[in-house]
Amino acid sequence: SGALAEPPGRASRAMAAAGSAVVASLALLCCLLTCMRSARPQGCQVPAQMPAACSLTRTTGSWPLHKRRCLTRSPGSWLSSPRFQVQAQLPGGPSAHPNTGSWPLPLQVANLLAFAANVYFVQSVPRLDSKNYGQLPLNFLTPAPYAFAIWAVIYMSEAAFVCWQLFQRYPSAPRKRLSLLSDCAPWWCAANACQVLWCLTFTPRFDSPGLLWISAVALSGIALCLGQAHAVVAAGTLDRQETFLLYAPISVHFGWTSAAALVNWNGYFARCGLGNGTKFNLLLLSLFLATALGVVVSNRRKSVLYGITVAWALVAVGRNTWQDQRFAEAMGLGPAGALGNLEVALGALVVAAVAGTRMRKRGTGV
Repeated sequence: SGALAEPPGRASRAMAAAGSAVVASLALLCCLLTCMRSARPQGCQVPAQMPAACSLTRTTGSWPLHKRRCLTRSPGSWLSSPRFQVQAQLPGGPSAHPNTGSWPLPLQVANLLAFAANVYFVQSVPRLDSKNYGQLPLNFLTPAPYAFAIWAVIYMSEAAFVCWQLFQRYPSAPRKRLSLLSDCAPWWCAANACQVLWCLTFTPRFDSPGLLWISAVALSGIALCLGQAHAVVAAGTLDRQETFLLYAPISVHFGWTSAAALVNWNGYFARCGLGNGTKFNLLLLSLFLATALGVVVSNRRKSVLYGITVAWALVAVGRNTWQDQRFAEAMGLGPAGALGNLEVALGALVVAAVAGTRMRKRGTGV
């Protein structure tokens, strides 16, 4: 217990820093959401005496010529796509689409600012994962170092997404794509705000049983927000641009943070000084959750890339269990090898499930 005791005054300073980090992240999120809320298109005024040709129709197809339309939003969904349109046989041609006004739209700028804040804090804040991991308590759910190279893929693909979405404007971009981007925007910005909070709390100042859980909550928030954005994207029919520049970055980031959140929680419980038996049981629970997520999400959302990313994390955990001598010292050479085999096998199971999903997807022509 003495090893876990904190110097006088450290707890109060850390709590103050925790409060500041939470407030800063919430302020960032509120600013971004306020910016996106200002992007809500204002509905046009319907004449008091509507011509007989006017009708209330659901949005379908392309814009008819020589018809003026008033766009309205369904109640309670300020960022959802237009659900209904009032159209009338009036002279003057089609009314302006929400994306034909000022460019870029505030929600597109909000996506850019959220990602820029994410990158800035990731690069500028010294974190616990920048220390020698051998100095930290043994976390039974730790990927091999090579696995973290996936962050380069994530950030490069997300940078491409942010630049691409900034130039999406009607009529060069289809309305379906613009609606998809607007539905993803709040979850994307919330995920980046959670990433900022994680960067501010996964630091040596918070490296104590009383505070390290904050970073685990923040990382779980990243996965939950990206999961909502992924649900929006996976539900649609995507063209090639949307697949490579929208679906791929969100899927890989969602898959990696799903596994990374479990890693963070296991690290927190290791910092609490739990025994190896308890940590082993938490490891088995985490492996089950990661495998279930990889199989279920890939199957239900037909998301091959998500499952492959989770499998990448599971195999990397198995490789680290084989290579890290601390596992052999903690549980014996034979049990450590068997555990590594189990973790790699679970990764292979997720890959097999993904392959089955891919075959069914081709068979149904989806």
